[in-house]
Amino acid sequence: MNNRTSLLVSVISAAVAAIALLVSLYANHISSRAYELSQQAFLSERRVTLRSQKQKDFLLLETLEETQEVNHITIYFPITFHIEPMVIVAHDMRLSEAAIRPNIKKYIDAQTKPIKDSIQYIYNYSIPALFIVLGHTKGTATMTYAVYDLIHEYTRPPSGDSTLILKSAVLNIYLENRIANPQQYIDKLFEQTKNASNGENEKKQPF
Repeated sequence: MNNRTSLLVSVISAAVAAIALLVSLYANHISSRAYELSQQAFLSERRVTLRSQKQKDFLLLETLEETQEVNHITIYFPITFHIEPMVIVAHDMRLSEAAIRPNIKKYIDAQTKPIKDSIQYIYNYSIPALFIVLGHTKGTATMTYAVYDLIHEYTRPPSGDSTLILKSAVLNIYLENRIANPQQYIDKLFEQTKNASNGENEKKQPF
């Protein structure tokens, strides 16, 4: 009887210990998740988010929130387009079409050869660019890394020159960490995505 009692006590003790371990692990998981969420909230509050307004020959960039300010923005374009990194400062928040259109247009032209008796039309031709925004949000200095899609409208007639219009800059994704080599990052991203969707909105119309 004593042996059975001892065995039963041992089994119960082992079960209690196992349950205690599981409870401890679950509590640690909840604590870790809570910390992760708090960190995400902390970072979210300190990101400077941009939006664009289409003007005649440029995009006017501005912060999404009134409590945010921009000191300057550095924009990295995929090396395929041979556009040098561009710096936009607080007193002149314009992304000039003339500064980027020729190289982008040349690239798209090479991808879309003229078709007899048809007009080629791409409503949303997206090109990723890495934006590094140095600014302030709620009085705190911050540096935000994010990929924005530069959305273009492209038309190519069967003869004559094509047209390219920069329509907007749209936030694609925030980057959680600083990028050691911004140019290398956006080059790799472009190579991964350039064939994914840029032909989806292409239309051919009889001329």
